[in-house]
Amino acid sequence: MFKVKSLGITGSLLVFCMSCVGMVIDNRYFPLFPKPYLRTQDKPSRFAVDVFFMMSDKGYSDNEDEVGLPEIWGKYNQGALSRWMIAAGFTSPLLDEWRAFDIKWRMDGKLQAQGISLTYDQALSERFSVGGSCLFMRLHTWHDFLYEHDVSLRLNAADRVELDEIRRRMHQEIGLSEPCARQAGFGDVDLYVRYGWLCDYSYKFRRIDAGLKFGMLIPTGCTRDQDNPASLPFGGDGFWGVYGSAEGMFELKEDLVAGLSVRVSKRFAKDRMMRMPLVISNEPSHKLESSALYGVVKVPVRFSPGATFMVSPYVAFENLRAGLGANARYTLVIHDYDDIEDKRAAGERDLRLPLQILEKKTCWASDYISLTVFYDFGKVSVEEGMSPTVGLTWDIPVALLKSYNMSKTHKVTLGLELHF
Repeated sequence: MFKVKSLGITGSLLVFCMSCVGMVIDNRYFPLFPKPYLRTQDKPSRFAVDVFFMMSDKGYSDNEDEVGLPEIWGKYNQGALSRWMIAAGFTSPLLDEWRAFDIKWRMDGKLQAQGISLTYDQALSERFSVGGSCLFMRLHTWHDFLYEHDVSLRLNAADRVELDEIRRRMHQEIGLSEPCARQAGFGDVDLYVRYGWLCDYSYKFRRIDAGLKFGMLIPTGCTRDQDNPASLPFGGDGFWGVYGSAEGMFELKEDLVAGLSVRVSKRFAKDRMMRMPLVISNEPSHKLESSALYGVVKVPVRFSPGATFMVSPYVAFENLRAGLGANARYTLVIHDYDDIEDKRAAGERDLRLPLQILEKKTCWASDYISLTVFYDFGKVSVEEGMSPTVGLTWDIPVALLKSYNMSKTHKVTLGLELHF
């Protein structure tokens, strides 16, 4: 009877997880890192719920310089956009006397997100377990434009107002909406199987919890709106994927734990329509004059995402004082180049696409330090059962080793965890 009930609960929770967002690492905007935990022989399973808040207004360019959030994808050049429009057959509203200039704007922006996440690990036997992590999120993003004064283009206050109005009309002409997005929903589903080892008092450790995971990423989440430059994908932007990870957690002595997690994920290629910037015929193919977010044409491409690598060591100090503890974790994520292949027919390739430059923009890296304080009620409870642990975590972008082409997103999480 107990086994039937346990299987029923497990199945229900797995079905529930399939309607939620997986904790994926291959998103340059959101630090959705999996949280490690140390199992025990009598409580090998876990359920956790977290409420989180995220905010960012800066990013790192491909040169690792701090830039406005939208400028991860390049600077905005209104003159270049006008030339793209003319090359693509659109009518540019930019005045004739301004078209020859590189009219550059500084782009600032911000993202604000709130959500709730769930994590579930169910032990099936001494070695095998299944589970996943999930979330629901609301997101608000927007871009702001500030004209950068150019001594070669002498504009008075009235001219700058007119130029800004022309910029908006240019966006409307090529089908772009205002760069402001409000999104809410689920994201990619993450389901996995784990094979692990849990042993006490071995190899001079009080406890060792090591394991291998193999997971699948199902693209059920919000994808980027190609016609809204401020829109962001919640997960892998509609691509199926798989991942494998290895993790080891070691209790060095009573209430002192160290651990390491390594993960590799890969999304599968697929054909899609993608908004693209252009290379003008008299420009070198390696040059991209303006932000890739404000592309002028939509073309069919074969998009193959690169692999994503993560390494995350951590140390935890438990029961510092009557159940109070703390841990610190460092996470480095590196995403390799995506491959973009032009799928237009040979006779339709009169417009040149800066594919090599765009591929360089798809490569990114981020590193974070995560600081947590928690209180484990099980350390002070004399009764057996599912004593909760509550914790507060701050994920901080730090740029210690590598940070480029990514968002400097801060995340604060308030969590509740049950072991059983």
